Amino acid sequence: MSDTTEGDLEKLLSTREIEVGKEKLTIREYSLIDSLALYQVIDPFIEALAEVMKASEMPDVEQVRAVMAEHKERIPELIGRAIDRPAAWVAKLSAADSLILIDWWWVLNRAFFIGAATRKIRATQGNKEK
Repeated sequence: MSDTTEGDLEKLLSTREIEVGKEKLTIREYSLIDSLALYQVIDPFIEALAEVMKASEMPDVEQVRAVMAEHKERIPELIGRAIDRPAAWVAKLSAADSLILIDWWWVLNRAFFIGAATRKIRATQGNKEK
């Protein structure tokens, strides 16, 4: 068994200090627990992202924004988890502040989403081959 402490684990997850409005926030990469706790919220977003990625392996910014817009009711909860704030707080931000927050959230968590969408595509392709 490992002697890894919670502090050691925090070092493994990427974080970024940002300023939104007049507040300083720490935005972080999702942990395993985050991904499991948010599964019901994340899965439809990943499904939509996977559909985009079937046409172009790495979606561009506009394609990702279109998927976010399609799932706009989910985004505040997803971002809120990454900054330890309630979804309602995120939803009330101004458009300018929310764009800053969305951009940093995507920077820190895109590998998670792209990886999950890629796995979903591969699983679907594997099921078709059977």
